[in-house]
Amino acid sequence: MGFPQSLFTFIIIIFSTITYQSQKVQSSPSQAETLLAIQRLLNYPPALSNWNNSTTDFCYTAPVLSLMVICDENDAIIALHIIGNSNRDNPSSYLPLINFSMETLVTTLAALPALKRLTLSSLGLTGSLPAKISQLSSLEGLNLNSNFLRDPLPEELLSLHNLESISLDDNLFAGELPSWIGSLPALTSLSIKKNMFNGTLPDSITNLTNLESFTLARNYFQGNLPDFSRLKGLQVVDLEGNDFETECPCYLLGWNSMTVFDIGGNKFSGKLSESQSCGVGLEFVDLSSNFLTGNLPKCLAVKNSSRTVLFDGNCLKGTGDRTSLQRPLSYCDGQSSAGSRHISELLITITTMIVLLVAGWIE
Repeated sequence: MGFPQSLFTFIIIIFSTITYQSQKVQSSPSQAETLLAIQRLLNYPPALSNWNNSTTDFCYTAPVLSLMVICDENDAIIALHIIGNSNRDNPSSYLPLINFSMETLVTTLAALPALKRLTLSSLGLTGSLPAKISQLSSLEGLNLNSNFLRDPLPEELLSLHNLESISLDDNLFAGELPSWIGSLPALTSLSIKKNMFNGTLPDSITNLTNLESFTLARNYFQGNLPDFSRLKGLQVVDLEGNDFETECPCYLLGWNSMTVFDIGGNKFSGKLSESQSCGVGLEFVDLSSNFLTGNLPKCLAVKNSSRTVLFDGNCLKGTGDRTSLQRPLSYCDGQSSAGSRHISELLITITTMIVLLVAGWIE
């Protein structure tokens, strides 16, 4: 008598169900163990004090300001946000982690393959951003603000084709902004303020046609700017506190998409006009401490309760009761022609050396 087909089918179904449930049970602890490993690597920050063991239901914990774990419909973690309580105004609370490995942390995070949004802020992270960052292949948003991360950015970020947002504010990153940054087509927000980046900006920035927010404040960038006219979606441009020495990109003030335009504390030059237009969405403008001449645009001079405008420390006319806080026109004219003077002085020096050489006064 043969084995009944119906019984065989029933056994297969039961076995498959048990196997599926077993795999499901095994997958959840694996994800939980990954989070507990991250807790250890971060030296048990206060934000994670409620993470006790692998039975914690991480996907259904109530979000708070310092901690958020978001899962999809399959309970796979798609967002992890951890914010420490480090305070730069209180040095005793703002210390780098001891015996910490950024590479180990990134390797551990790679065990969360569905992870799209990652925030690890004010946690004392040290070291370089490792090449293994490419293993976070689903990443769309990366926020590592207020840590002690250093060195240039790794080119392996290019592997993250879905990356929309990079925020690395208040770290120790240095070097030039690499030209490959323009090969991240999905990028809408780039914020790297309060670091030690230097050099000129690469022209490849103009390839980021989806860019909406561009924040480079308080670095050591210098020289000219790329032509931003292709970046029609720009809403925030913050170049404050660098050493840019070129014509002001003040045409951006007229874009209706623009909300924040901050170029304060640079060496921007150029002659402004009263007829310069302002976009309807403009909320904050800082032109202060540059070498701008001409007339303050009427659209900036008019009192507007919904708009903040700063312009002291230039050589502008039409500034009303703040005229005394403008510099003499000769100051800005002198600075704007400084580059030409430097070239002339160099040519004179070279010519003088040639004459002395021909005359036999220099051996």
